[in-house]
Amino acid sequence: MKKIVALIGVFLLVGLGSANADMSGFTTYTAEGAGISIDAKGLQDNTEGTIRAEIPAGSSVHKAYLYSATVGSSSQADINVVFDGNTLSAAGNRLDVGAKDSNNWVRENRWDVTSIVQNKVGSASGTFNFTLKELGYLDGEVLVVLYNDNTKPLRTAILLDGELATGGDSFNINLTTPVNKSDPNFAADLSLGISYGYQPDGQYSEVDVNGQRLTTSAGGQDDGFGANGGLITAGGIDDTNSNPADPFQTDSGGPRYDDELYSLISFLKDGDTIISFRTLNPSNDDNIFFTAFTTLGEAQINVIPEPATMLLLGSGLLGLAGYGRKKFFKR
Repeated sequence: MKKIVALIGVFLLVGLGSANADMSGFTTYTAEGAGISIDAKGLQDNTEGTIRAEIPAGSSVHKAYLYSATVGSSSQADINVVFDGNTLSAAGNRLDVGAKDSNNWVRENRWDVTSIVQNKVGSASGTFNFTLKELGYLDGEVLVVLYNDNTKPLRTAILLDGELATGGDSFNINLTTPVNKSDPNFAADLSLGISYGYQPDGQYSEVDVNGQRLTTSAGGQDDGFGANGGLITAGGIDDTNSNPADPFQTDSGGPRYDDELYSLISFLKDGDTIISFRTLNPSNDDNIFFTAFTTLGEAQINVIPEPATMLLLGSGLLGLAGYGRKKFFKR
């Protein structure tokens, strides 16, 4: 049975000026050997599972954050999560970034779980499993761990969160250290965290980098399952930064055609100091709520205000603002 989510009889007004992008730079971490471990998990309600962190040898945990993303209902935002035996309360941790007009179907939470992760990892390295339980109806969680290794070259890790507007959004990464692809240590990787998108069903996001298409198939249930309550994916553990072979292939290739982890090297040239990103979600419902970027040297984030737009139907009549489609299975 398919669940149809629609805006009926709502007219899109013409906006003046610009609307703020609803994803913002959360933290920028520049240090020797700075890196990010990312893992996502979608679980049935009140069913315990595990979510992981990978810490390279010689590295120390700097910060750790756990995100949760709701199923398509704003009333679901206050659902708590149990992380490695610790109940995390949603109260006061909701990510109400901007006016929240970028995606009306979903909400997100973020918790600082640094002490929990540091206590478990200590000075060790490898893959660490953390127990996880959702105390209600959520699409899933993303565990993000920032680490560093003082013996490695200077690197920057950037986290953004909130929501990218489904009708189109933009942001830049400014590189204090210009691109030098001849440096054997150079890398520039992007990870996206996306919820509330089922594939293959015409639900995908497009991502352009420096004016070139990176992917037309971001999203899906890679790290969960194919029903509401499990529609979660994030580029990280078990994924590869090999980009989609055909950047214009939509989600008809299936959820694993695009694993939401990307290398940006082919989109850059020596001397570049800005990387520009543009996203669009044609189905008007998938939720890009998390972005991570790592590179050699120093970098910083710059979120660009997105101009307001209008939708014209037929001979200029203002019509439906749009509708989202989700697979739905009775629970």
